[in-house]
Amino acid sequence: VRRACGQRLVQLIPVRKRSFAAVIFVSLLIPCSLLTVHYLIFVTNQLQWWGHPLVILLDAGHPRSIVAWLSSNLWLLCLAATVLTFQLRQHKLDDYNGEYRLWFWLVFTCLVGSLDATTNFVELFGLALDRWSQTSLGWSGPAVVESTLAALIGMLGLRLCTELKTVPLSLVFWLTGLVAWACSAALARQELKLEMSDQIRYWLISATWLGGLTVIWLSALTYLRSIYSEAQRRFLLRGRMAIQTV
Repeated sequence: VRRACGQRLVQLIPVRKRSFAAVIFVSLLIPCSLLTVHYLIFVTNQLQWWGHPLVILLDAGHPRSIVAWLSSNLWLLCLAATVLTFQLRQHKLDDYNGEYRLWFWLVFTCLVGSLDATTNFVELFGLALDRWSQTSLGWSGPAVVESTLAALIGMLGLRLCTELKTVPLSLVFWLTGLVAWACSAALARQELKLEMSDQIRYWLISATWLGGLTVIWLSALTYLRSIYSEAQRRFLLRGRMAIQTV
């Protein structure tokens, strides 16, 4: 635990309440600003920037937009938080069943998410399996891959609730992110018929996806902050006990 807490990276953890509140505010402000600009340009057309070459950067659903770049960085931040949590969590003394191994799968999930945010390899993998899946299963390849990943992530998310229940705020962020991702996936399916314009539906898909990823990052940070504070309290308690013993 001392080796994990002695890294310079843990100094960036917002332990104080003001710094933690500032991180939450900035993490929510940036996505809301980007989504608002997209809404004003592509939905209400209040900003007359349509047709400009740089307007692609403000398209929340475009793979070359600022939102795509932000999503990739949020996945990397989640990866760093889960790696530190795994290193701190594996030394918990009362973890007799080895529950810390669950965080290893979260590290793998963050790697896959970060790679998919920049390359869309999940969609390409689904297209590669399209002929086989239609012949054997009767479903398209992307639908099979997306449903499989959704089931695995959902099972992992529900299993993680037992870990996050010790930090209620982290659990609230986590469940909110899962619900937002589920709404985004449902809106992306053409089988779901809703009375709304294509522009609003496109914006809602991007908004719920980016909002879910943002609160997932906040959930990982909140739990990491709690675990790190708990480890620091153990160090102080052991130091006091050693002084009393001497």
